[in-house]
Amino acid sequence: MRGIQQGSTSETVCTTVRVSNGIPEYWSLHLFRLQYFAAVLSRTLNPVAATEQVLQKCILMQNGVLRVELERDDTFALSVRTLPEVRGLSFQHVTSHRCVGTSRLKWLDRTAWDSMKQDYGVDILVLCDDDNRYLECCIGNLFVYRPRDNQWYTPHIELPFLPGIMRSVILSQLPMGMVTEAQIAVEPDDELWMSNTLRGLCPLLGANPRRALRVDATWSEQKEEQALTHFRAMISDILDD
Repeated sequence: MRGIQQGSTSETVCTTVRVSNGIPEYWSLHLFRLQYFAAVLSRTLNPVAATEQVLQKCILMQNGVLRVELERDDTFALSVRTLPEVRGLSFQHVTSHRCVGTSRLKWLDRTAWDSMKQDYGVDILVLCDDDNRYLECCIGNLFVYRPRDNQWYTPHIELPFLPGIMRSVILSQLPMGMVTEAQIAVEPDDELWMSNTLRGLCPLLGANPRRALRVDATWSEQKEEQALTHFRAMISDILDD
């Protein structure tokens, strides 16, 4: 597998919010993550002002995607995108050499990944470490169904990847033990699914996806509250490490 180095030339971190009927879905999780980013980077984020700006923008746009950016000088920028088509995604395995510290931040600049996707002619990259263990996708988190174990897995939080919001939404809804956090290496028969807040949960083409996680990714206040509890605990574990 080709390797890719971490190396954002941008100092901007961001989060990408799905907006439905003027509501920024899972905004409390996005805001918590932005506050975490700001703390790690020794920057300033006013959560009240951020929320006011986001809510005003969402009312105007009604439906779509809102990217929220925290710049190096602590300025706050909003930009509107369209929702991606929900479909299976083609992929290529690559090796990631990112360390835990840099992988925990969602950088705006993803030029290297975009270039590699174009080279391979695929929608996304599945990132693995030097030991060929699953980490994440370049646009979301991984869920792996392993037929020989009859078990679902997701990469363990100790590994260098960005813990996603939809990952917490999914894990907070499922029964205990339905998905095991583990450090697992790639196997040929693995069935792969990707999760993020824009697409929910979608299969990766060419990974023989025959089994789906039975989880409703549609936003609700109750799901957001459940997911926030899980997400806060996960980030607290990261900070304790």
